Amino acid sequence: PVIGLQHSEDGALLIGYGGDSRAQLTAWDATTLELVQRYPGHAQRVSSLAVHPKGSALVTSSRDGSVLRWDLWPKASVLRRAAGANGMDLGVSTDGQSVASVDAQGVARIWSGEDLELEWEGMLGSRLFCCALTPSHLYAAGEGLFRVDRATDEVVPFPAPEGRVASLHVDPKGRWLLGGSHPWGR
Repeated sequence: PVIGLQHSEDGALLIGYGGDSRAQLTAWDATTLELVQRYPGHAQRVSSLAVHPKGSALVTSSRDGSVLRWDLWPKASVLRRAAGANGMDLGVSTDGQSVASVDAQGVARIWSGEDLELEWEGMLGSRLFCCALTPSHLYAAGEGLFRVDRATDEVVPFPAPEGRVASLHVDPKGRWLLGGSHPWGR
């Protein structure tokens, strides 16, 4: 089964992971659903996929401990960075300048959006399952909920909802943080 699915910025492609090989991406024509291309690259299953706001790149994280930036046009190429063990989620900032990743060991990282150079890394002290990123803040959650001020590196913990936070999203203007939780694993 397809586990995660995103559309390209122009709406021409559907990009997903899961299915036959959980360690690769698959792109389909959004109109005809014909296979366009497969993108192998991770050694273990892909855990998260985000489309870069500029539309020409994808970013993935994997349980193999890597973050990949996939340049789709004009030629598919891959930039790989080590991101710690058991990568859980990633997010691209609303301006496309940065990428964040979190892992189950409680480490959050912020990377530059173009070359995936590490800009910030911090142990937040809680298993992390999801993140959202704006130009000014990183939000990370799992068994706790945290906000990192990107200008000062100040980490602010917030009371987490009952259960684990499983997803975080921020609106394109960075005004609203939306989260979802599951009562499992308490």
